[in-house]
Amino acid sequence: MNQKNSRHFPSDLFGIMYKAQFKSLLKSIGQMPLETACALQLAVICYGYNHLLMLSYTAPRLTLEFGEEARPEAITDRINHMIDRLAANLDQELSPKNRASAILCLLESLSFQKNPAAMEVAFNAMDEYLQSHEGSQAGSGPLPLKGSQAGSGPLPLKGSHPTEDSTDLCKILCYHYYFTSDENSRRQAEAILDGWISELSTEYNRSAGKEAENHRVALAATENNRSAGKEAENHRVALAAMENNRSAGKEAENHRVALAATENNHPAGKTADRHLPADKGAGRSWILPLPKALERLAALAMYSDMVDAQRYENQLYRILEHYARDPQIARQVRFLVIVSHMGYFKKYHKLMEQITDHVMQGDLSMEQDKTQQCREQDLIQAVRFYVLAIYYHYRSPRT
Repeated sequence: MNQKNSRHFPSDLFGIMYKAQFKSLLKSIGQMPLETACALQLAVICYGYNHLLMLSYTAPRLTLEFGEEARPEAITDRINHMIDRLAANLDQELSPKNRASAILCLLESLSFQKNPAAMEVAFNAMDEYLQSHEGSQAGSGPLPLKGSQAGSGPLPLKGSHPTEDSTDLCKILCYHYYFTSDENSRRQAEAILDGWISELSTEYNRSAGKEAENHRVALAATENNRSAGKEAENHRVALAAMENNRSAGKEAENHRVALAATENNHPAGKTADRHLPADKGAGRSWILPLPKALERLAALAMYSDMVDAQRYENQLYRILEHYARDPQIARQVRFLVIVSHMGYFKKYHKLMEQITDHVMQGDLSMEQDKTQQCREQDLIQAVRFYVLAIYYHYRSPRT
């Protein structure tokens, strides 16, 4: 087997270690009553089944070891039952946040499994959701959901200010474009993403800002001491130099943004950054708690996958590089999912193995809003199944 096809991990030990546990999870989930499962639990299991289904076609010998539950026919039947259940969940009274989550769970499942009846439910739910976020400008009319009109500008959405953290709205707009090619939805999603991009900070600017702040603190301390005038002057000179550097850095960053915008508008001209080695670009991040930042990164990756792979390519890669170095990232299942969707499993294979191991040991970060929707142990079981399905899908030799 050549190096390219040896898949993404250095040995089979890790996969062997969890094979029995995966078989047990597959059997338990196959016997699970769907009526008592929450929407997120069902969706996570559907995602796992989808990876297992792909594996059943690319590595059928391996799936034979997983038993009857891993047969393509059994998986497809189980997915369809879960999609029906996800569609039925939207008939319930739900909070706005939980309804958006339920819509996304259904849409994600429909992106890899055809189900016309559930798709009709999903379209109605998207219609209702997007119209509830439509602006109130007189004469703007309803948001066009069944197809875009050439040349029509984006309609204002309530709560869709570019700098607002509107990840659910952005994802639903991406799905709407994916299923309908509606240009208005695309423009609305881009307005949100452009706002997030404008809030990114580079590691260079953050370190320069920190050093300047240190000089300010030292300056304030020494100026309180009249006899320390010379030292204060030294700090004042250093502060001025740092602020000049920050200004230069900001101006350079503005040029980078303008360059990216120009290249996005003129795709025929090859971009400069896209062909540079990874270490040529500074890492970029948001000044947000890690889970919130990863929500934005997931939405950005979804746009890249479903709408336009090139528009945010440079920024997306640099953001991913930054968060891959975060000390807490090995406990973040969402990062594994993002890397999987972006096709970078091989590049980050050691980190992916660490995340998988944390999940199987029960050492993972579960966001409070998700555990309020589902029983925590049920959700953890679903996540373990999903993560191992991703692992076996990407690391197994094709047979």
